[in-house]
Amino acid sequence: MAGADTIFIACDVQDADFVRSDIAPLFEERPVEIFFFGDTQEHLPPDQSLVVTYLGDRNVAKFIQRAIIHRFIIGVLPHPDMKRSGDNFGVAGTLADAVEDILSGGDCKKMDVLFCNEHVVQSLVVAGEVFSVRLGARETSDLSRNILVLWQLLQTRKRLRLKPISVATEEDKSLDTAALGIVVVEQGRNSLLSRRVLKDPPCNDGMVNILLFAPRSVLEIFWFILSSFVVFGKNGGRLPPFAGHIKSRTLRISGSTSFDYSLDGAPMSAPEILLSVSPKALRFLPGRNMEDYADECEQKEKLRVGALPVGQARLDLSTKPLPWVRHASADEFRELFLLLKSNATASRSFLALMVLSTLLAIVGLFANSASVIIGAMILAPLMGPIISLAMGAARQDETLLANSAKTLLVGLMICVGVATLATLLIPLRSLNGEISARLSPTLLDLGVALISGTAGAYAHAREDIAKSLAGVAIAVALVPPLAVAGIGIGWGERAVFQGASLLFMTNLVGILFAASITFLCLGFAPFQRARRGVLLSLALGLAVSVPLFWSFEGMVEEQRIVRQLEGVTIDQVVIQGVAIRRETPLVISLRMLSPENPTAHQVDSIKRRIEDIIGLPTKLECAIVLTR
Repeated sequence: MAGADTIFIACDVQDADFVRSDIAPLFEERPVEIFFFGDTQEHLPPDQSLVVTYLGDRNVAKFIQRAIIHRFIIGVLPHPDMKRSGDNFGVAGTLADAVEDILSGGDCKKMDVLFCNEHVVQSLVVAGEVFSVRLGARETSDLSRNILVLWQLLQTRKRLRLKPISVATEEDKSLDTAALGIVVVEQGRNSLLSRRVLKDPPCNDGMVNILLFAPRSVLEIFWFILSSFVVFGKNGGRLPPFAGHIKSRTLRISGSTSFDYSLDGAPMSAPEILLSVSPKALRFLPGRNMEDYADECEQKEKLRVGALPVGQARLDLSTKPLPWVRHASADEFRELFLLLKSNATASRSFLALMVLSTLLAIVGLFANSASVIIGAMILAPLMGPIISLAMGAARQDETLLANSAKTLLVGLMICVGVATLATLLIPLRSLNGEISARLSPTLLDLGVALISGTAGAYAHAREDIAKSLAGVAIAVALVPPLAVAGIGIGWGERAVFQGASLLFMTNLVGILFAASITFLCLGFAPFQRARRGVLLSLALGLAVSVPLFWSFEGMVEEQRIVRQLEGVTIDQVVIQGVAIRRETPLVISLRMLSPENPTAHQVDSIKRRIEDIIGLPTKLECAIVLTR
């Protein structure tokens, strides 16, 4: 009969000889009894016995259930078929070290045990598509394997569809949503993915954690796979943008069809997934590699489910294959449409702000004050109807298109009219720097408009960054070019009017095109519906780009001439302060630094040398600066 100091060793039948010859002697003077546990099984030791296991992962999980019932204290030895158990119990790498840890008389610890449909979970449970399984279980950032995942994702893209599920917690909180993949863990240490996104430290808190992955598009999955091994490593504690986290003592996951899932790598299937935790149910002797647990843990339920689809979005994503580009549901952009419809209306506030911003812009232009003009940019309300017009074009919403176009036209007429009237009343006629800067738009201005349109549409769609709209208004500057166009009318200068009008059209077309594309990418319009509006915006953009291209070419040519002439010495005369004005012939303004006043013949000779250098006929405007 076994004594109180007897150590029981559980092993498979095929390992019996090895245990007797190589493992039992390591326990030295302690009495040892061997029993078989596995496919064939003898009687179990008495309750509360010290049992040492030499088993693979699958049998360790089975034995844990018996250990809980019989209140065994278990020690775990390394086994060729064991990986997860070794990580969980901190088992040493060699048999001798593991036996030493068991015999060292260390304190017995208690561990929570996670059950999934009455099966012990040592690592994690994964349900869903292949990419979810790999991201949940893989602990490597090998590039070739990530590329393989991406390739397999491309091949299975048409079969990707979110599964409608219902999740119920112990506190009777329920959630009806849809998910493509589910990862279940008990503690944050059990898997790489859970450890990176769960904020709680490893502890016996009696709680189970599930991560629900609900991407709205294939592109979101691609980004997640590409960035998961880089971004998550730097931003631990943050969920992916399309994931939810639920923490509770018990969880029941149900759906309209059965679940195919993986439990510690073993494939299983069940009508529903029932998760529960037996708190501190298992007594064990930790190995030297055992991770420390927090003494105190928060035991409150957590539901971080803001990113999960509900309502109409849940139905759309579960009945159709996952789209390439995210499609927002009516529930999600109802508030955005209310905002855009409001912006498309020529309200009293809109009219008042148009008048005030135009007057402020006129004062800033005539005063040559950039700070005053920036104030007019912020005050101007034109960005609202333009973004509404872009949404109307993207969704082919005739009402939104008509209202925003009317409001935009009213704003243009007010701005140009007020600017013209103010110009007639102000007795100044000076083409200063701020006015001149808005007469020669180039492709760079179109680039600014495209970026600003993207930022404006994104800021309208994302409530948390709406405060950035002021920066967008400053960047794109809608009212100042209209005010300069009004100045051109007031002065009767067609060149001023045409240059400023071209700049405004550049800004308008660039914003419309970029905002339409942005709303399309954010899922606010299907491509079939948005195609007509996007193509029209693109055609306008191409038409505007023609004069902008020639203007840009001219700017590049001017910079080339300035670089060729600046600092050049011709007949002991130094050329500085070169400025170009595009006329026929080309007008070059510069300063000539000379120790003596040059004669007319010398100036003519310098002019000919300049024409030889740049290869163009010129008209020279020079200032003579004597140096001593």
